[in-house]
Amino acid sequence: MTKKYFCINYVKSMNKINDQSVRTLVYSKIKLFLFDITDVNLHKIISRVKKVYVLFKGIEMDKIQAVIYSVSAISSLTEIQI
Repeated sequence: MTKKYFCINYVKSMNKINDQSVRTLVYSKIKLFLFDITDVNLHKIISRVKKVYVLFKGIEMDKIQAVIYSVSAISSLTEIQI
């Protein structure tokens, strides 16, 4: 189980709320630190982070020698390309 799902399940069980409510709660906490961000921009950033995470989660850190692509280039990949 990944850390993300553990945290979501933990918050759900502690507060007895559904998945969407947990995500809304997490987004609101993130927005406290990113003052001028819109919901659309926050969604884009999280989407990029998810794609980068999916790409690298199966690779062991010692096998990664260099990353020559930007986050924008990686996030523009489709799920099939990843």
